[in-house]
Amino acid sequence: MNRFFFPLCLFMAVVLVAQAPSAKETSLARKYKTEEPIIETLLKDLKGKEAMAKVESLVPATKPPFDRSGPQATLKSREEYIDLVQIYFLAAKASRFAGDWERAKDYFAKAVDTAKETKAECTAGLGPLMETWNKAIASSQKALEEGGEHIKALEAKSNRDANEEQELKNFRIHQNNIKQGPVVLKQLGEVQKELDAYIFAPAANAEVLDKNLKSEQEELLKFKGKKAGYVKAAMAPSNLDHMKTTADKVFFLNRLAFLDPGNKTVQAKLNQLLGKEPAKPVQKKKRK
Repeated sequence: MNRFFFPLCLFMAVVLVAQAPSAKETSLARKYKTEEPIIETLLKDLKGKEAMAKVESLVPATKPPFDRSGPQATLKSREEYIDLVQIYFLAAKASRFAGDWERAKDYFAKAVDTAKETKAECTAGLGPLMETWNKAIASSQKALEEGGEHIKALEAKSNRDANEEQELKNFRIHQNNIKQGPVVLKQLGEVQKELDAYIFAPAANAEVLDKNLKSEQEELLKFKGKKAGYVKAAMAPSNLDHMKTTADKVFFLNRLAFLDPGNKTVQAKLNQLLGKEPAKPVQKKKRK
């Protein structure tokens, strides 16, 4: 659990404890944690359409507002938005495997946009706290430099009055600012830096998918945009034979089925790979 404290500056003991929001999970977080392993299992079992339907049931109709009214509220909204980014990302993965690459591209874009929005909101929401700490560190450094000798004299004094005791107390506050401030600023910086991964992953996947879509469009042009002709040609045995895993073959066939839903050859091959119908035995040639 991270704890962020307001610096004790101006001799005022003001403390803010901003707990990570995991203390009270949002309904979105609970749903994601419950359904994510189920969806991943569906994908592992090559059930793309079922996975897509399940993950899309998690996507909220409207995005919840980001609350950056204070550090604690900002961190709570940050966690909720990260859950949303992960839901979009999972929806993109499921859509891509199910063959709907265009929908997957949209979900990857939503994941990137939401992650970027989260980082911008966190910068705005945590900025005042970081600024306060930076000012307190600078102020405390100056106070320690200017009053160091005086404090040493007070510490050596055996009979100190109330004012002198208060001066020593303030000195320790400044010491705490110097010690605690850099730690807190590092934590807050890491909170921001962690969001880069949530931007990079969907962006990288979207880039690869976009290249695949462009390559596919180039192939379709050879068939004058007629998807049925392209799919028929793509079903050449050599295209499937070089694929090593069943998952690769199902991924390939799912896209063809999406492009040409009425193609019975594609569907029959998919059913065979998914165990929905037995493979046709290879007929041996009769000897003459």
